Amino acid sequence: MKKYSLLSMVVLLFVASGLLYELYSDEHQSQSGNSHVQIEESVEPAQEQSAEEEIVASDVKKKNSAFGFEACLKKEGLREEFLKIYQKLESLGLSGTQLAGQGSYQQMPLESLRSYAQANDVNAMYLYGLETMYKASLGIYMTLSYHEESDAENISERARNHNFDKKLFNEGKRYLYQAAVQGKVIGLGEISALHRLGAEKLSKQDVKSEVLHQFVAEGFAYTLLAKDIVRDDEFLIDEIGLKSKTFERYLKQALPGTKIEQIKSELKKASEESYLRLKDRWDVDRTYQGLEVYPDIFTESEEQFYTVTIENKCG
Repeated sequence: MKKYSLLSMVVLLFVASGLLYELYSDEHQSQSGNSHVQIEESVEPAQEQSAEEEIVASDVKKKNSAFGFEACLKKEGLREEFLKIYQKLESLGLSGTQLAGQGSYQQMPLESLRSYAQANDVNAMYLYGLETMYKASLGIYMTLSYHEESDAENISERARNHNFDKKLFNEGKRYLYQAAVQGKVIGLGEISALHRLGAEKLSKQDVKSEVLHQFVAEGFAYTLLAKDIVRDDEFLIDEIGLKSKTFERYLKQALPGTKIEQIKSELKKASEESYLRLKDRWDVDRTYQGLEVYPDIFTESEEQFYTVTIENKCG
């Protein structure tokens, strides 16, 4: 059986069968699958979806594999240890219930969520930052419960025609970055992915090419920062899809239709310079919080359990 990402496999188990219900007594179990926005025409190529979009994709083959995977975990007595690793992994980003649009924070009014984020609640900062960046990029929030009445019709058309709101985007990015500083490091990958989406929007608006190119370069800098931060966790680099993120691929998707060979060298240099500035900022911010600048998130035994034990028994 093909080995799927640990995070995507467990979320599929959660959404499909409620396997993890007992782990989330403070949140509501999903009633009808994913409650996030579904856009008929994909804004980005499927292979380059953001972490959350990729995780909740309702692929039948993966669901069938997930059911077999769950049965194997129970049979081999590996389920409890497996879920401990999953809980640790999901603490770095959104939880399973939040991915399904049913988290406890998503049940409160958006203004209340914002108030919690302003009070430095790390979960609220992550979710509010992500919601705000989606709104800035697509004109609609990620979670259905935050939609306005006018969002109900022609969601796809509205998303396609929306003018990118850079001010709102930067507001959301500040919250998402601060959540990453406090431990939700997957947020750095989300910032990078949403920069890419925002660049597609900006390219259709009346902006100077140097402004657009700097925006793209800064976006990939967050991918470089994420790779650097989790460098002691090869396991995590695989799980959140950082290994496949290349600069050339990023450019092609952020600037479709552009002859990237003519600008690649210049933008790569700009991205590396932006990364160095971000790295210095990260060092200062993590030190101020009393946290390790480069955390080693998973122990060797945890990595061994998943990459060897799980693969050999249920792979």
